[in-house]
Amino acid sequence: MKKRLLTFALAVACAFSLTACGGASSEEVTENDYMTAEEAVNTAASATQIYVIAASEDPSILSYFSQNMPAMTTVEDYTKFLKQQDTAETDAILAGVESYIDAKEELGSEVKIKTLDAVEGETPKYDAKVKIKGDEIVVNLTLEGNKVYKEGKTRTATQEVIITKNSISSISTTVDYELSEAVSTAGLNTLLGMGTVFCILILIAFCIWLMGVIVKAAQNAGKEKVSDVKAEAVDNTVADIITREEAADDSELVAVIAAAIAASEGTSTDGFVVRSIIRKA
Repeated sequence: MKKRLLTFALAVACAFSLTACGGASSEEVTENDYMTAEEAVNTAASATQIYVIAASEDPSILSYFSQNMPAMTTVEDYTKFLKQQDTAETDAILAGVESYIDAKEELGSEVKIKTLDAVEGETPKYDAKVKIKGDEIVVNLTLEGNKVYKEGKTRTATQEVIITKNSISSISTTVDYELSEAVSTAGLNTLLGMGTVFCILILIAFCIWLMGVIVKAAQNAGKEKVSDVKAEAVDNTVADIITREEAADDSELVAVIAAAIAASEGTSTDGFVVRSIIRKA
């Protein structure tokens, strides 16, 4: 029995030791089957650098760009060139250009890719963050602008380049805002949203009130029609009664006249015909 308990305890200890070894092995992935992290950074930087230069407003940079690529002196020329290529990366790079142009208003007239401090004699490396997961590599570059927005601070942006297998599948530029700016923007959006909701509620309440007014007006109009019909019926009834009374009065008058004539002539009233006289107004 003691041997069985000892064997069970050793088995549990081995299981825990294997679990600990598996959790400790967490090496950082630096490449996949298609390229290394450094190659991915260079690919992302090259794709970004072209339209950053093309959209620059610095005369010296534009001069250098036009000398090396005479057919493309503006970002519009570069966009037109991309549309003519029609490659697997065309749509992604075109979307990246549009995203960068939108962000450039916040960055300023001169934008560059941020590099790390390099040792003298060495090529500076880009300030980049790389995430590799399977066939996909995500490279985040930092773009530095010259637009001052607060107390000498210049605006920056994050350029995200996604490389799937060995081609660029997505490029986007996101301007970096401080927490206070993000909070104020969120607060403003919240106020605008609440204001819009209140306006819609007020409009709905007004429509409901207006429907009530319309229904009441229709009911009142129906009541007036019913009262008019009733009044007309009463008038007709009264006129009929008056007509009957007049007819009765005429009969009595005819009988009296016939009796008077018969008495004066000493004859009966059988042969008399009395007609009523209608007076014209």
